[in-house]
Amino acid sequence: MPRRHRFTSPWLIAPFTALCSWVAAAEFAVAQVDEDEEFPPGLLAVYEADGRRVERIDPDIAFDWGTATADPRLSAGPFTATWTGQLLVRERGRYKIHIYLQGNIEISIDGKRVASDRRDKAGWITSNDINLSFGEKRLRVAYRREPASSGQVAVFWSAEHFPIEPVPAHLLFRDHPRPDLNKIEKGRLAWESHRCARCHRRANEIQSPNAPSLTTIRDNINLEWLVQTIRNPSTISTHARMPSFRFSNNDARAVAAFLISKSEERIIEHRNQPKDADRERVSGHLLLHSVGCLACHTIGRLGTNGPFGGGDLSNIGRKRTTDWFYTWLEDSSHLNRDHRMPTIPLSSAERHQLALALSALRDGNDFENNNTQTKSTDVHNANLVARGSELVRRSRCAACHRIDGANADLAGLPTLANDHINWEKSCIAETLGTQSNQPFYKSVNLSHIRSFVETRFGELSLLNQADRGRRVLEHLGCLDCHKRDRNQGIASIAAHIAGSIKELNGESEALIPPALTAVGDKLIDSALTDAVRGDQQA
Repeated sequence: MPRRHRFTSPWLIAPFTALCSWVAAAEFAVAQVDEDEEFPPGLLAVYEADGRRVERIDPDIAFDWGTATADPRLSAGPFTATWTGQLLVRERGRYKIHIYLQGNIEISIDGKRVASDRRDKAGWITSNDINLSFGEKRLRVAYRREPASSGQVAVFWSAEHFPIEPVPAHLLFRDHPRPDLNKIEKGRLAWESHRCARCHRRANEIQSPNAPSLTTIRDNINLEWLVQTIRNPSTISTHARMPSFRFSNNDARAVAAFLISKSEERIIEHRNQPKDADRERVSGHLLLHSVGCLACHTIGRLGTNGPFGGGDLSNIGRKRTTDWFYTWLEDSSHLNRDHRMPTIPLSSAERHQLALALSALRDGNDFENNNTQTKSTDVHNANLVARGSELVRRSRCAACHRIDGANADLAGLPTLANDHINWEKSCIAETLGTQSNQPFYKSVNLSHIRSFVETRFGELSLLNQADRGRRVLEHLGCLDCHKRDRNQGIASIAAHIAGSIKELNGESEALIPPALTAVGDKLIDSALTDAVRGDQQA
């Protein structure tokens, strides 16, 4: 993809860029929906199977369930789905409805049936001409998957003035707000982003991504930063998703000593300080704002950090060295095998510039300078390391982190699969005792988590492949950068970023990567696969 000018990033080379097609369009991102709007976006979806009924908000109708469940709360057999809401028609004319279908479907607009058919094998059906006037039209779509059959549906349309395209999410609205469903979706995001299921494990539940691996921190982390993070994560970052265990300073130091004692040495590539370091750092500061870092990270009030964001970089220079940043940008997996960083093509000079800029991000309160000496003393204190090992075991740190010599004993922990839950003694209750070694998530909203958990009592079914792909998009932060349907990605802050630096003024469009809406209709599967792997050519 050719650059239009200096600040256009080669986004399509990122490894997660295009992990989506219309068959994976089940994006239930209601957490960003304003339920105070008269006509909130999305359609009200009602799914029923084996006598159980679930409701949620779907942004559009484009699914490929295969033989798996349409929702983990339902069984994997036959089911029905009904979507209701409003379709906004922006121009009067003759339209056709096109449906890629496997199963049974009936579509009505303003109470009139406009399409009805059944297909045992996936294929297209097309309606007769439909005369539609300008304005909102009542839309109802009813679908049924037969027993022992695969199911999929995607609704498209065409008109005299445009060719066939998916019915876009920005033209679909609901008749009434549903704050209860919005709360459940916020609870799901909190549940997954805080990795709750890594302790409260249930069959068929999709796991959240690993927390950072702690197997290679021996020589590349500031000990005092690590101790303070273990003791109280929120003092290091306002966006911290790591829980507090209310450790004392001595206990936090013991945990840090154990982690460092068990970690492996990693070679950090050393770079000589350039003679014109200040100028190089300025160039790195420009790269920091132009290659997409602020889609997932924040620096002060600039940038975004969603549920699966990369954290605050405002003081990252207190944690890492310039050489560490250079090595990280060259090969993140060398330093953290469980990282979620995208591969951003940079030259060696650009990596060094960006590393200089990142290491300069710090406030005036540096940690103590005798970090190396203190680290050596702690790691060789056998009693301190043994104490840390016990605290790591009791706190189940290895449930989220990869730690050599540590496993998480989850025996006895509730799965939260039934209604016997004492929420006042949960990880998000403010009355938690100080000696329990139980994680404490101060920033998580109890009512959101509770609303989500209480919709999932009973057995869960394995999520279908398409929706699992959507979760990957979400967990890896792909939609923090890319537009998709109503999700604006970095486009929502591009003007703010461009306005913060003189050299980027007027360049906001160059900061926005390609949209992923209907990308499956634009690229063949092999191209999508190459893009996901980061193997395609620029």
